[in-house]
Amino acid sequence: MIRRLKHHEINFSKYNTCLANSSQQNFYARQEILDHLSPRWELLIYGDYEYVMPVPVVRKYFIQWAIMPLFCQQLGISGPKPNPEIELLFFKALKEKFRIVYYAFHHSNQILDLESKRNYSIPAGDYNQIRKLYYKGRKSAVKKAQHLCFKEVKLSQALPFIELNFKGLAKQKDKLKLKKYLHYLQNISLLRTVAALHEDKIIAAATLLITGDTVFLLSLMDSEEHRKHNASAFIIDMLLQQYSATHTFNFMGSVLPGVESFFKSFGSVCQPYSVLRYTKKELLLNLLLKR
Repeated sequence: MIRRLKHHEINFSKYNTCLANSSQQNFYARQEILDHLSPRWELLIYGDYEYVMPVPVVRKYFIQWAIMPLFCQQLGISGPKPNPEIELLFFKALKEKFRIVYYAFHHSNQILDLESKRNYSIPAGDYNQIRKLYYKGRKSAVKKAQHLCFKEVKLSQALPFIELNFKGLAKQKDKLKLKKYLHYLQNISLLRTVAALHEDKIIAAATLLITGDTVFLLSLMDSEEHRKHNASAFIIDMLLQQYSATHTFNFMGSVLPGVESFFKSFGSVCQPYSVLRYTKKELLLNLLLKR
């Protein structure tokens, strides 16, 4: 009932139609995003593309592994409406047909008894009502930052600052991947880069993906030297003023406690999503069993 398709076997017209009509509206599952982040991605389908589940894959040591690429938070099952029975079929097929390192499901998928991670978002609504949900300390920080200048800038203008201050990517090759991804998003008109300036100098910057009715916060960084200006909070507040009436604001989550607390301080709503991952020991055992 669930079929596995190699990348070259996918009918992308039917795939894109399924995504466009899905209740999930999962940005990460879009063909152009997956083609850039995981060019060999494969697909599980139910029926005639009634439900679909993209699976990013890499080949290492002559073995193919299913693993989420950098900058892709959630994939999972997309279809006309949530269906726990069909989602369970996909889950079983994923485990049977792939060697899994790490896979993250969409927050709407009802996959039970798995590890969960947290994402945070603010639903579209009136800005003044949203601001009332800010934590007291966050309201104060935003108020103190009003001397800053909020400005949309070109990626080329902000990139030196981003490369110097971006945290969370220890490997140089991963930093290069981020740089290429930002340029790619800019080339397909999905990227917006904004900054907070103090005395005409960038002291914080954010990169955003804007699609449909959602703003995704891809990256947010500030300068340690100018942390006292609360520039990151200032940027988020300015973005909410601009977009909250028409767009959900998606923080895209974080495993870092300090960053998670920062997101929560704007009154954001937690959206848990299920992940399937295996330890190195479990991977070795699975590899032996699948031979």
